Amino acid sequence: MNYTDHRLKEQFVTAYYDTLMEYMRIYKAAIITGNEPPSMPEFVVESELWGEVFDTTPPVVNVLRPLFFQLPPIVKRTELGRGVLNFVSKSNVSVDDSRGAGPRVRFKIGQGVCYPVGYLLEYLEANPRLRVIVKQRLGRVA
Repeated sequence: MNYTDHRLKEQFVTAYYDTLMEYMRIYKAAIITGNEPPSMPEFVVESELWGEVFDTTPPVVNVLRPLFFQLPPIVKRTELGRGVLNFVSKSNVSVDDSRGAGPRVRFKIGQGVCYPVGYLLEYLEANPRLRVIVKQRLGRVA
């Protein structure tokens, strides 16, 4: 990957993150004022967009599809092991990343590694160590 490609991807991630934060600000304000929160814009969760930017195919998510809208579009590695993803070890994901077996798309925001939710869920479905746990937990989160 050349420097220009890297800069463009970094700019995309930054713009995407800023847009997401603005949406969350508007959503929170609607809840506080008792108004109906706006629906999330499709581009915020659209996996094909990530695939185009990172030159890969869109993620394939089947079993974990119910989690897609329960998680933020960008999941920080430090958030793994908490909440809905409490069964996911951030150290296991980190090791898989270093071996080239982690989620197909990852990037950094500051010093932290982040994953688009679709690619993280795809990885979790395909990971043999997690497959049984994922199926057991899905009934509780769906």
